[in-house]
Amino acid sequence: MSQKLLKDIDGLLFSIGGEWLLSKAINPLSNEDLQSIEIKVATILHGAASKVGDEELAAFISMVMESKSPEDLLANPKITKVVEKAFGTIALSMSSKDWKKVQKDLKNVYIRTKQLWSEKLKIVSSFTLQDEGAIEYLHENSQFWFKNTFLSKDKQALVVEKMRAIGEDAKASGLGRKELAQNIEDKLGHYFNPDYPYWNVQASSMLVRARTVSTLRSFSEAGCTTYRWIAMGDERTCPICGSLDGQEWSVSTALKHVEKEMSLKDPEDLKYSSPWVYPEMKNNEFTGKGLIYKKSTEKIQKANMEVVELESTSLSDIGVNCPPIHGNCRCVLVASKFSKAFPQEKMLVSQDNIYKHKGHTPRVF
Repeated sequence: MSQKLLKDIDGLLFSIGGEWLLSKAINPLSNEDLQSIEIKVATILHGAASKVGDEELAAFISMVMESKSPEDLLANPKITKVVEKAFGTIALSMSSKDWKKVQKDLKNVYIRTKQLWSEKLKIVSSFTLQDEGAIEYLHENSQFWFKNTFLSKDKQALVVEKMRAIGEDAKASGLGRKELAQNIEDKLGHYFNPDYPYWNVQASSMLVRARTVSTLRSFSEAGCTTYRWIAMGDERTCPICGSLDGQEWSVSTALKHVEKEMSLKDPEDLKYSSPWVYPEMKNNEFTGKGLIYKKSTEKIQKANMEVVELESTSLSDIGVNCPPIHGNCRCVLVASKFSKAFPQEKMLVSQDNIYKHKGHTPRVF
């Protein structure tokens, strides 16, 4: 069967609501296409942190075991400085060679996404200084999140708190040095050396972000004024993404938010510029609202989370208007409305047909 015929069948099924083809039809660089790149990037991140993390954990355990009173050392306020130093070493474990590999993969995702959208939207795409700036921002964004895994004051405070709890437990139960050392490794090891799935989430977020920014740039070049949020709609779809499915957003507003992020000087501000959203649950039922972390100097706790409406114009203001909005977010964007200079016919299929059978009423924020 020819590729042209396959595309024609794909477009026909899509236009009459073929949901099983949804991702393939509207998302040029699909989640499946990203998976092999995610594995590659996750392996780089995990490998860079793993060796140093294990070494720092072993050095910490040795220091505790060699002290006269391990339990008292764990409770000593000075242990905070020890944790800061150890985690700082791990945060700097990525070599420039490793980061160049990650940057290359981010750039490939960005460029490939733009090329595929230019084919689908029938536009001549060019690689501009804005694109170069966006890729540099994405790379810096990735470095920040890698380092923040270890440099986060909240995480360091949590580790110190757990160390003190281990010390108190050892005192109360009379644990020997060998048992205490094993206890530290069992309860703190994953903070020094997060396992592979953690880095896979990091890699996925980096690459989905690159695809999203490239998509928004492509939409802008094609004269697209609004885009539609598409959730996968399967059993793995989270309540938040399901609530956003079908909503429409302004392309220019989304790009302004990206530009605002690119100009941020304080890395801590990056945490809250595009927050991840968690479903608010009551009695094990989703309330229809989301939760985001508030900016605070205090240790992050549930009380420091803010409730947000999921059908509100305020979502754009807080940066919840494009994927990813949580770990392993699979949502995609589709061009929805075009300016008069770029008529709707530029899309291969009519996007509105998808929603007739789903009962959606598109909203523009």
